[in-house]
Formats: sequence, structure tokens, C-alpha cells
Amino acid sequence: MEPPSSLPAQLFLLAYDLEHNRMHRSPYLGLSLRAAALTDLLHQGVIADDNGRVLLVTPSGGTSAAHGPARHSPARRGATQRGRSPHGRGPQPSSARPGRPPSSAGASSTDPLHAKLITEIAASGRERSWRYWVGRRPRGTDRIVRQHLADGGWIRLEHRRIIGIIPATGVTVRDRVMVLRLQHAVDEALRGTPGSSRSRSPGRAAVAGAGHTADPAPASLAALLAAGQIGALRGRRVRRELRHRLAAVEMVAGPAVPALRAAVRSQQSAAAAG
Repeated sequence: MEPPSSLPAQLFLLAYDLEHNRMHRSPYLGLSLRAAALTDLLHQGVIADDNGRVLLVTPSGGTSAAHGPARHSPARRGATQRGRSPHGRGPQPSSARPGRPPSSAGASSTDPLHAKLITEIAASGRERSWRYWVGRRPRGTDRIVRQHLADGGWIRLEHRRIIGIIPATGVTVRDRVMVLRLQHAVDEALRGTPGSSRSRSPGRAAVAGAGHTADPAPASLAALLAAGQIGALRGRRVRRELRHRLAAVEMVAGPAVPALRAAVRSQQSAAAAG
């Protein structure tokens, strides 16, 4: 079975514990899924980064009228014309899929979380930060992605009640080998081992300091899993050991990753404060 094409769906599958046949305990999964969707939309050219704020890109390649024109300085315009973010944090609209103008009505609409975020951004009255969109109402986000995977046949859901009272939903992946392939691709991106898998995104993005190129999807997933403290990257010690590689793959993923990390820290601080 081929894996789903979207980053949120792949991230959800990577949050599955194959050893114990259940989802990992991931208190920040909702935030991470929203960050994954934003990363997907950025790489597809549906949204763009404007000085730390999210802009919706119109089919003509400009920004949404709801947000007004992007305020580029001359230095920023030069960086945009060269097809990269002036912050080095992600592609600008020119990185959209060749032969297809960036549009909110494109392939992104087939993923329900993509469509939800596009609608939210379009309805917003002003430009907002990546941190805002990552942290906006994350509750229920996992259910959206979970149902999408169930509808597509990638997982099986089992609805039950704990002690006959509390509703719960069990998740079982239908193809364990598929999940293992995803895990292997992420491990290759983290460990710096050249892989043979092909990206679903146009071209390949260079991982800074890696000495080779890596698919944007596995590199982005590695950065998102670490920032969201999910699965094998939940432990602080592991993230510290991989900090140089994580810094490299974060450059591939873009600004949603530091926004996710900030959102996680905010939730942790709130929980510690009681």
C-alpha cells in the first residue's frame, strides 16, 4: 500500500506505535498536525511567508486581497525573485508545482486539514503569524486526520467505551510495512544516509551541511516530529544528540517548525503553572 500524500496524514501514521499497536502518547499531536499542514501548503505554493506572517497566494501568484499586498523591502524582493525565502526558512510562491499556478483550489483541497486551514486563513481579516495558525484550536485536529486515513483505508478504527462509560477510539494501521518505510525515510533524513525514495514534491531540497540532498517530505517530517515531541523524538536526550541534523532539516521544512516548538513550550509552561 502506498502512503498518503499529505504531511499531516504521514505524520499521524508516524505517531503510531508499531510495537504496542496503538498511538503514541502525544499531547502535542494536534499542534503538530496543523504545523504539518502549513508546511505542506507552503511547499505547494498555496501560502507564503512574509516577514514571519502567513499569506494566502492567489492563482496569479500574488497574495490574497484579504490580506493586502505583501510588504517587500528591496532586499526581500530580490530574495523572492531568486525563488527562496528571504529568511531561508521556506520557499516563496515561485516554488509551486511546475505547470500549475498556486491556488487554494488545487490538490490541497483533497486533504481535509489542508482545506480547513485554507478556509481559516482566507477568512482571517489580517495577516497572522505562523505561531497563531499552528496554535489556533488544535483540539479535534487529530480526529480530522484520523477519519481521512480511515476513509482512505490506511487505518481501521474501533469505537468502544472504557469501563462502559468513557468513549474511546482505537486505531490500527492496515499496512505495517508502509509505516516502517515512512520511519526509514525519516531516519535517513536525520542520520544523513542517502536514500533512494522519491519526493512527492517537485525537485529535492538541499539539507544544509548534510553533504547530499534529501526529500523535502521526510526531512520536514523529521523536523515536525522533533518539534512536536512525538514518538522516538519525544525524549530530550535524543533531540539534543541530533540537534545539528534537526537544525538542517528544519531549514527544509520552513517556519511552521519553530512556530510549533514555541506552541509546545507555551503549553508546557501553562501546564507547569497550573
